[in-house]
Amino acid sequence: MKLKEELEHSGKSELDDEQMRRFLASDLGFHTVLMRMAANDRILKVVNETRLMIRIFAMRRQGHGTPLLESIHRSHTEVACAIAAQDPERAMRAISEHIQVSLHERLEDFEHWEIETSLRLSLPPFYDIGRVPESQ
Repeated sequence: MKLKEELEHSGKSELDDEQMRRFLASDLGFHTVLMRMAANDRILKVVNETRLMIRIFAMRRQGHGTPLLESIHRSHTEVACAIAAQDPERAMRAISEHIQVSLHERLEDFEHWEIETSLRLSLPPFYDIGRVPESQ
């Protein structure tokens, strides 16, 4: 929740690059702890291979705003509480919901990236933002 507080105090609408780096490291750490707690070598191998593929094909993620940080915090808290309560059904439900929400977010990010890329490729060079057209 420290990043959420930093974001609120900054007056910005979303995390900057450095804050997103810290968020991603923290988020990855949370999920790694869960995988290690499961003591399932096979799933840990699959997750690590998947992370490698994601890094290879990664696109830049937009900064997270306060609502998204709160949503992720709630999801992580629910998973941790279910584990602490030794309630496997609740934990599975919570992690499944978290995965579905994250998948939806990544697909929206990809769609946004795909549309922007398509527009950038379809516009003539003189419409490039930040580029001053040459004099004729």
